[in-house]
Amino acid sequence: MLKQKYSLTFFTVLLFFVLSSCASISTSNLKNKEIYINYNTSNKNKEYIIENLLLDQKKFNAVFNEEGGLKIKNDLLSSNLLYFCNSVEKDQQIQIEKNLFKKENDEKNTFVIYSKDFLSYINELRINYPNVNYYEIDEKSYELFSNKILNIDSSIIRSKEIQKLDFEIEITHEPRRRQDLQRIYFVINYSEAKSLIPIFISNALDVSYYGTSRILIEAPNVKKINDFEGLFIPIPEQFFKTISEKNPTNSLKQEYEKLLISDLLVIEQYFQTNKKLKNLKLNSGYVSSNQSCLRRNMPILQIKPENI
Repeated sequence: MLKQKYSLTFFTVLLFFVLSSCASISTSNLKNKEIYINYNTSNKNKEYIIENLLLDQKKFNAVFNEEGGLKIKNDLLSSNLLYFCNSVEKDQQIQIEKNLFKKENDEKNTFVIYSKDFLSYINELRINYPNVNYYEIDEKSYELFSNKILNIDSSIIRSKEIQKLDFEIEITHEPRRRQDLQRIYFVINYSEAKSLIPIFISNALDVSYYGTSRILIEAPNVKKINDFEGLFIPIPEQFFKTISEKNPTNSLKQEYEKLLISDLLVIEQYFQTNKKLKNLKLNSGYVSSNQSCLRRNMPILQIKPENI
């Protein structure tokens, strides 16, 4: 039995022991039935697993890299975490599509802005939703790209032409954007999003903007999420506050993956104690059991200062 408090030296030695091939470790807590796990996964994920088991003081027996071990992808956002019907990223995409492409929404009023890194997913969208407007980022200047999509550039040109008629008169001009645009779905990464999305939002406040966690996960810390104020994303309401309370200076991806590991271990505990899964609240959403896999339901949250 391990004590409730662990020294840094003990924890380091413990992790070194666990990360070795075919290593196993167990500890106990009288409050919980012992969890047995046998996973084949990366050292990074092994560390997250052991850290979670120790911090939650679960009674467990963990084995890694042994024959018959269940394989978990290194990239946890694209992993179905053994028991889910989809990865958390795919579930977010499904939730956004349900919201964006409802029957009452005219597809022609929905724009998808994407980068070439996501062409495979974009091709799926084109097949399922052919009437949506698709735009690949192709401008070196994000401001010029935004102006072109919003049709603001033509309005600016007209204003300049009018100004040329009399330079002594100061003309105040507020560019008018295109009126057929109601929704934008960003399928881009953080390096593009951190500059592009704020430009769109500032130029068109009355448009609804959507994205998945892929936009956010490379942010150096949770405070940077304020750059995306106004963006809708499928994620539990307490998600950002949970991460902020844990360690607001860590990368968002690191903390997100730790939360997903926590979800996985909760599921293991439910399965191994024969508890029924029905609308169980996890870090990544509400989970219910299907006949063959677990389905995850996520509310769509708008990023606001009070949510972070």
